[in-house]
Formats: sequence, structure tokens, C-alpha cells
Amino acid sequence: SGREESDATEPSKGDDGPDSVKYIFLSKAADNQFFSQPEDPSVASMDLQARGRLEEAVWALEAAVLRTADDADAHFGHWVSLGRLYMDMNIDCIALRCLNRAAGIRDVEAAAGQPPAEVRRV
Repeated sequence: SGREESDATEPSKGDDGPDSVKYIFLSKAADNQFFSQPEDPSVASMDLQARGRLEEAVWALEAAVLRTADDADAHFGHWVSLGRLYMDMNIDCIALRCLNRAAGIRDVEAAAGQPPAEVRRV
């Protein structure tokens, strides 16, 4: 891919407080093949994970996160899946950031008085 993993695992300077849940995408939407494909990129990610192609699975889940920004339930599920994938890759720092992003979605829903959706296993 040409990108070093350390770029995504290093905390950003000045991160503190609730806004510290920053995630640095490994790929840009314009460079991510999964972003423009009509298929659900989360399905592609599961297939790639099964074949041991974990970096590509991350790209697919990143596309899924970006494509579902307007759908809180799907967006939540994709952040959780991305966090789990990073846990499987033993990159716990980034996994925690992804899971915190998912938790932030639920916090916004709670503040708006919306009942949280059921958490689905993915």
C-alpha cells in the first residue's frame, strides 16, 4: 500500500478530552476501491478477513464507515466492526479509537432522546 502502519497508530498532537477519539483513515475515499463499488463494502471486508487479507479488509470497512455517515445504526456497526478487526490485528490503540467512535454515536442518540438501537453482532 505504500503507507506505514505507524502513521495511523500515532496519536495526533493536542488530542485530549472527548475530541481525542480521532481516527486517521488509511485510505482516502478517492483512492479506496471499495468506496465507489456498488456492493456493500462490509461484506467485502468479511470475505477479505476470511482470506487473511486484513489491510484490504480495513480499507473496505473504512469505505463502509464513510458511506454510512447518515445512517446511525449502520455507522455504529461499521465502527464496531472496524474496532474488532484492529483488535484481531493486535492494534489495540486504533481499535479503542474505533470503539469510542461507536460509543460516541450512541451518546449523541441518547442526548437527542432517541432510544438506542439493538446492538447486532457482526
